[in-house]
Order: sequence, then structure tokens, then C-alpha cells
Amino acid sequence: MKKLSLLTVVMLVAGTLLFGVTPAAPAAEAASPNAIQIENAKPGTANWYDFSASATQDAINGFGSKISVNHGSPIDFYVTTTAPSFTIDILRTGWYGGLGARLVTSLGSFAGVHQAIPPPDAVTGMVAATSWTKTTTLNIPIDWVTGVYLAKLSASNGNKSFILFIVRNDGGTEPIMFQSSVTTAQAYNAWGGTSLYTNEGNHAVYTYPAATKVSFDRPFDPRDGEGAGQYFAFEYPFARRWTRAARHTSGGGS
Repeated sequence: MKKLSLLTVVMLVAGTLLFGVTPAAPAAEAASPNAIQIENAKPGTANWYDFSASATQDAINGFGSKISVNHGSPIDFYVTTTAPSFTIDILRTGWYGGLGARLVTSLGSFAGVHQAIPPPDAVTGMVAATSWTKTTTLNIPIDWVTGVYLAKLSASNGNKSFILFIVRNDGGTEPIMFQSSVTTAQAYNAWGGTSLYTNEGNHAVYTYPAATKVSFDRPFDPRDGEGAGQYFAFEYPFARRWTRAARHTSGGGS
């Protein structure tokens, strides 16, 4: 697995998305493992993060119709690639005996479709791939455990990237919440040329130094977490360590 920085800082930003975490149980309940413990006792998947994504923003990149989805609900995936075909595998991140993620399902193989990177809006600089054709839909099973998930895109020409999404349980009663700062990651996301902090795009279309609006209807820049935004840099190490502790206590994790 690719070596990652062991930062344990978690950005807690208003407007970001939440999923439930089970706290430590009383000693009398310690014999009953919670859903997080049961999930992370399953064997992890080796070599799931064995690549560096191409910096070319349409080599293979994609996004979900939702950055956060309640289990039992659907999420659509939109993918662009220059390869003839690609596969989509869904992983849940966590401890998993130190392997860091588990393959939960494979969606199969799909014909590659090159979908153009849209130009920025001339007034706001916002880049939104709202005209892209949907690749497939994943109906999240009701029994999927809350957490941060990755759709791994693997092109037939060897290029790879991730789509990040969160599975939550809107009916949960957990008193502790883990908060993923996806809005902060999107603010810094320069896919398509613009973010709230930069303009790397076509200055003839949008002349200002940074956008005033950004959209989740676009991939994360493959230079940033292989398409997973800032998750690996700031939140993933915390999720691994919290989940590892949950395996040895009656606490919980991501």
C-alpha cells in the first residue's frame, strides 16, 4: 500500500458531512461488539492503494451525484476517461488489520467515454460537469456500515483514480459524530482549472485570480489524493487509528 503521512489532524468545518460513531460501552455491554467492530474485524484488501493517479484531469476521473448518501439510497457515478474501458470497485476505509480498506463490492466493467472538461463560468469561475452522461448507479445496501468509501476507477490502459463518498445512517442514535471536511476539500479543488484559491484555467474565459463559487458536480483533482480530495492527508490516519482502538475496546470508529 502506498505510504501515507501519519497526520492525525481532522478538519471540523461547518457545513461538512457526518456519519455515526459508536462510543465506548459500559463494561456490562463489552461482550457485545458494535457494528464498527464487526465490520473492521473482516479481512482487509491488500494493494488497494498501489498507484499514483495521472495528473491529466481527464485520463480517468469521476464524481458521485452525492458526496454523502444515506444507506439504502442510490448514488450515481459519472466518469470520464481516455481509455477503452475501466472497472469500478467499492472500498470502505478503516483499520482492517492494518490493510486500511476492504473491498465491499465490484460494479463490473464499463466502456470508456471521454467527457469534456467544461469551461469555467465567465462570471463566477465555477466548473460544473452537469452535462456528463451517467456511468452507473449504486444502490447502497441498508446493511452497509457508516464510513468513508472509495470508488476505485481502474482503466484498461493502467490509469487509476478514486471517487470519495460518505455512507451515513440518518436513523442512527450515536452520540458521537465523525465529521469529514468535504467542503474545505472542494474549496481547494482545482479540477477544471479553478478553485476558491486559484485560477489555473483559461484566463480568456474567466479572468479573475480565483473562483467565487465551486461545485461538487465535478471530480476532485487527481493531484490531490488521487481523486479523493484531502481525505488521505488529514482524515484517513485518524480514521485508521480510531477504528483500530475500536477493535480492542467497545468504542467505535469511522
